[in-house]
Amino acid sequence: MSFEPSTRYQKAIEAFTAAHTDDPRPSSTGEPYNVLYHRRLAHFCRELCLAGDNTPSEALLLAANCQHIRRWEHPRSDFSEGLVGYKTWRTKTNRWHSEEGERILLASGYDATEDADLIARFKELVTKKTLQKDDPEMQLFEDAICCVFLENEFDEFKDRYEDNEQKTIVIVQKTWGKMGPLGRGMAVKLLDGMTEREKEIIGKAVGAIVTTRLLYCLQHPVPHLSRLQRIHPRAYFKLQFAGERPKPFRNGRRCPHAKTQEPKLYFCPSKMCRGKHHRFLARILT
Repeated sequence: MSFEPSTRYQKAIEAFTAAHTDDPRPSSTGEPYNVLYHRRLAHFCRELCLAGDNTPSEALLLAANCQHIRRWEHPRSDFSEGLVGYKTWRTKTNRWHSEEGERILLASGYDATEDADLIARFKELVTKKTLQKDDPEMQLFEDAICCVFLENEFDEFKDRYEDNEQKTIVIVQKTWGKMGPLGRGMAVKLLDGMTEREKEIIGKAVGAIVTTRLLYCLQHPVPHLSRLQRIHPRAYFKLQFAGERPKPFRNGRRCPHAKTQEPKLYFCPSKMCRGKHHRFLARILT
C-alpha cells in the first residue's frame, strides 16, 4: 500500500541520514559509507517494487534508511571468529539497529500506541525476523540488500580473498541463494557495471549452482517428474521410495518389493477426486 510522505516521515529520514554522516568509513564516492549504502538500499527497494508492480510501504522505506545505522560502533572484530561469533554479532547488531531506529521514529513524531503496527513491522524488517518465502516484502528487502552488496561491496570481498577464489565463489553463491526472482533479475542488470573479473567469478558461482541442481534432478528424478500427474491428472500423488528400510503404508502394509534396488521402485498411493483410491508401483531407472 502506497503512502504520502508525511512531516514525521521526512523528519525520521533526515535523522537517519544525520546519523549516517558520522560514519568514519569512506565510500567509493568519497561520502560516508553509510550514506551511500542506505541511499542505494532505498533505491533498490523502490526499483524492485516497481519491477513487481508494487509500491514500497512506509515501513519498508524507513527500514531501508535505517538498516545499518551506526554499525561502525559495533564492529565485527569485537566478537570471536567463526560462525558462532558471526551469528552472535549479527543478532545483537540487528537488535540494536531496530531499537535505535525505534527511538528515532518516536522522536520524529511516531506514536508508540497509534503506530504500534507500523513500528513493529519496521523492526521486523530491520531484524529480518520472518522467513523470506513466507513474506514477499521481506524477500524484496533481502533482494535489495543483496543488490547493494553486489554493487558496492563485492569488489572489496573479491580483493580480500584474491588468493582464495573459491571463498569468493561461496560468498556469491550464498548471496544468490538468498535472492528471489526479482532480485536475481536486478543482479543480472548490475553485471553491466562490473569488471570482467567480477563477471567471471559470478558466472562460476551461478553456473555451479545450476549444474548442481541439474545433476540432482538427474540423480533424483522422482520429485521432478510430472508423467504420473499427466497419466492421472485428477489424482494427488505422493511418491515414496521403496528402499532398504521401508515405511508402513496404509493399513500398516509394507511395499512387497521393498528391498529391490534395480530398477528402483517407488510406491505411489493416489487419492482420486471421486473418492476412489488406487495403488501402483512406478519403476524408475536412475
